Amino acid sequence: MPVFYNVDPSHVRKQTGSFECYFANYEEKESPEEVQKWREALTEASNLSGWDSSVIRTESKLVGDIVEDVWRKLMNEHISASSDFEGLVGIHKRIEHVMSLLCLDMEDVRIIGIWGMGGIGKTTIARAVFNFISNKFDGACFIEKVGKRLLENDGSSRLQLEVLSKVLHKENPKLDTPIRPFIMEMFNQKKVFIVLDDVNNFLQSETLVDCLRRCGLGSRIIITSRDKQVLCNFKVDDHEIYEAKGFNNHEALELFRKYAKPTEDCMALSYRIVYYAKGNPLAIKVLGSSLKGKSKREWESALNNLQEIVNPEIFDVLNISYEGLNEEEKKLFLDLACFDDLYDVGKYMFKTELLDCDYFLSVLSAKSLVTIYKGKSGKIVETQMHDLLQNMGREIVRRESPKNPGKRSRVWEQDDVIRILKNNTGTDAVEGITLCIDNLKEDIHLSPQVFDEMYNLRFLFFHTHEDIHDVNVSTKVYIPNGLNCLSDELRILNWIRYPLRVLPSNFNPKELLELNLSGSKIEQLWDVPKPAPKLKWLILDGCKHLTRIPNLSDFPLLEELDLSNCESLVDFPSSVQQHNHLRNLTLRYTAIEEVPSSIQSLTNLTELYLYNCTRLKHISTSICKLKSLSSLHLADCYKLEIFPEILETMESMKSLRFHSYFKTNMDLKVLPLSIERLNGLQSLELSDCHNLEMLPSSICNLTSLKNLYLVNCSKLVKLPDNFGNLKSLEWLDCSGCSLMEIPEESLRIMQHTEKGSGKPPNEFSIHLPGNKIPEWFSYQSLGSYCCQPASQKNILPISQVISNCG
Repeated sequence: MPVFYNVDPSHVRKQTGSFECYFANYEEKESPEEVQKWREALTEASNLSGWDSSVIRTESKLVGDIVEDVWRKLMNEHISASSDFEGLVGIHKRIEHVMSLLCLDMEDVRIIGIWGMGGIGKTTIARAVFNFISNKFDGACFIEKVGKRLLENDGSSRLQLEVLSKVLHKENPKLDTPIRPFIMEMFNQKKVFIVLDDVNNFLQSETLVDCLRRCGLGSRIIITSRDKQVLCNFKVDDHEIYEAKGFNNHEALELFRKYAKPTEDCMALSYRIVYYAKGNPLAIKVLGSSLKGKSKREWESALNNLQEIVNPEIFDVLNISYEGLNEEEKKLFLDLACFDDLYDVGKYMFKTELLDCDYFLSVLSAKSLVTIYKGKSGKIVETQMHDLLQNMGREIVRRESPKNPGKRSRVWEQDDVIRILKNNTGTDAVEGITLCIDNLKEDIHLSPQVFDEMYNLRFLFFHTHEDIHDVNVSTKVYIPNGLNCLSDELRILNWIRYPLRVLPSNFNPKELLELNLSGSKIEQLWDVPKPAPKLKWLILDGCKHLTRIPNLSDFPLLEELDLSNCESLVDFPSSVQQHNHLRNLTLRYTAIEEVPSSIQSLTNLTELYLYNCTRLKHISTSICKLKSLSSLHLADCYKLEIFPEILETMESMKSLRFHSYFKTNMDLKVLPLSIERLNGLQSLELSDCHNLEMLPSSICNLTSLKNLYLVNCSKLVKLPDNFGNLKSLEWLDCSGCSLMEIPEESLRIMQHTEKGSGKPPNEFSIHLPGNKIPEWFSYQSLGSYCCQPASQKNILPISQVISNCG
């Protein structure tokens, strides 16, 4: 591992620079063979990966990084050479990671955590580390099943005594509670290594851990837990926690073969079983052991049963985490387990109850029951659940009523759902039903009483993956005699292709959060006005018979309204006054002709989708009142000739799309001078505006503009003279235009750098019409490549030059 300290590696490699002088002297004193050996050695050393002082600026950091690298390499060699880990698949890199967190060279008292789901290998990793380094301490002990033992009578005191007796090497019966001061003084002087395995309750273990913190300098404590929050409560920082993750495919297969000993004809099945286990070592061991010595037919049978029957040993281990949840958390976990493709069911539920769903999801994540993914804002945007945990959750629900699915809280299996719906066997126990209607082999006809007894139903999903706009697709679920009622407890009603004209008249949507009736035959939601005080999402995409929507003032918390493809709607929603929660309004493929001045009431609207509103002719100038609007989509609104004057600044507007998806001739002729008031605009699409003859010079005041699309603006022959002011521009597409020239000033875009700032120039791509490189292009050559002259090193590097040669 070479260290290039104040020397250029290339000088070492080629023996130039100061090395050239040294070798000149050396050649006078030594034989040519000896000199050649040194040259070869230096060349070889320079080609090795090493450390360069010119890259790492501070000397202290360089030294620290080198020491850490050497330590890591030495530890890895020791771990690889140790016989203690024979047969432990994938253990070496896991031990190496934990060792890096322990920082054994530091003379402090350090606590680290090992965290992960049940059966993932936390104890195995901790035990391997313990066996490897425990002899480096004055005393050491490994305490298993701490969480369980703390529940015993006087559990905390008993464990304290056990730890002290082991690390102090005392089997003295006088060692008793309360612990005598001289015993604790002895403990304070000892450099000890303690592992507390399976700690899952902070309050129960707080006294124990506080006692152990009083050990001597250089001591190390490892705590393993399924609950990350327990570790955080002990003030273990994130960077001091090792997350135990599942095996990769290679490791999983190796472990499975070790336990299953598959014959040649079962090898293909091995891959499928390992895939089911998703890298969980416990599951791999249990499944492998259960299949050892079995025939191929038995393997196939076991594989078919994996999704239906949870192995009792695996269930018992995973169920420990579930039993540690409170009732609200259990409810959310089972919703996520049973409605796997609807990860945000729990979010809807808890928002309805005015609780913080992100908090509850974080609790499940900390207990390794779900994996959460956060967006840029820090909010949770997605969750995933391990297949084993999902099956465990579903097994919990099955056990609620093994033989009668109508008495279970959640029903998700198609045969069970059809049985309940056809036979009217649903009870008040049912809280959620989901059915993918794509999978129905035949149409089903429901009676009016089908939901009469399911008055605690919170979720009802009849969903599809097919195109809801395809008129040739059958509705599949019919209610020929109407529907008596729906549960007033419904949080989500998602019934794609709902077959009736209206919802039941006695349905009270007081708890409803989402209503999705896309592709339905509905004409109006209900015959008489009904308030839905918690409704946030109203999705009526493809409801071609919908002639009017209810008064939006009945939905004061509505955030999203989707009326796409409601072809019978000719008027903009008239009841938007003072509706300040609406953020997303979609009216694409509707027959509206005007966006009226009342739109200014939607003060929190961020996205307005109007594309393919082929009758739209006018947008009110009051749209400038929408200070939160970030995206306006007007694609294929080809009758809109004039974009409205922008009377006030709209700083939030980032994207304006006025182009054609279908290459239709857009009627837009003029952009107003006031376009400059969109001073936060980053993307402007004007493609296929064949009647657009010029861009206003004020467009060049859009200093944040990054992308400008002018494709097929066939009458556009010139760009504004001050086009060079667009210093943030990164993409300009003028293909299909009739541009005669690029303004000379605009060439600054490609040459602009912030002098003295040290920042690189903007990346820039330009797509121009024609079949030859323009004459104003300063460097030209024939051939399939070009070399940039050194004299032009300050000009922005070119990434693409495309010439459409006909």
